This record gives sequence, C-alpha cells and structure tokens, in this order.
Amino acid sequence: MRAIDCEKIYSYWQSAVGLRVELRLENIDAIQDLISYVHAFHWHGTDRQPFEDGISDWKKYLQALKPDADQTRYLMMEFVKDDDVKQFYEDVRVMKEIVG
Repeated sequence: MRAIDCEKIYSYWQSAVGLRVELRLENIDAIQDLISYVHAFHWHGTDRQPFEDGISDWKKYLQALKPDADQTRYLMMEFVKDDDVKQFYEDVRVMKEIVG
C-alpha cells in the first residue's frame, strides 16, 4: 500500500481470526493511516457470536481506530451469528451504543 503512494487508495480492517486482541491492535497501529472501512463482527475461533459478547474488545479497537481530523472511518456489520436478521439488528444496536 505504501509503495503505491496514492492518496485515493485505502484499506479495510477486520479482526483477524485467531489473533489475540493485542496483536490485532498492533495491526491497526501499523496501517492506521490507510484504513477507511472496518468490518465489525465478533467470533470465538471460527464460531460467530453476538456482537455484545465482544464489546470490551471492540471498545479497544474503536479507540485505536479513532481517525485524525482529516480522516473518515466507516463501520460495516458483517458475519452475524447464524446469519439471523434479528441478530443483525441486535448487533447493530450494540455497535451504535459503543460508537456513541
């Protein structure tokens, strides 16, 4: 991404499956200025969980992802438990609470 050196090219970030929270935060830090979209979901291993179960982790990610004044970040809810529409709405409700 840095080799391309183009202001119009950005990346998304999502929490890598199997990594500890600390390593995910290091990943955010490494590409902080290149992130525009964030895929929000909560998994335990490869099992999809209610987003509410990951609130403490997501508060850390969102604090680390706090954009500079000239940046915009977008959150996209992805991978809800059982692909359930009701779970999607519940997860979005929780996400909105922690985003403020």
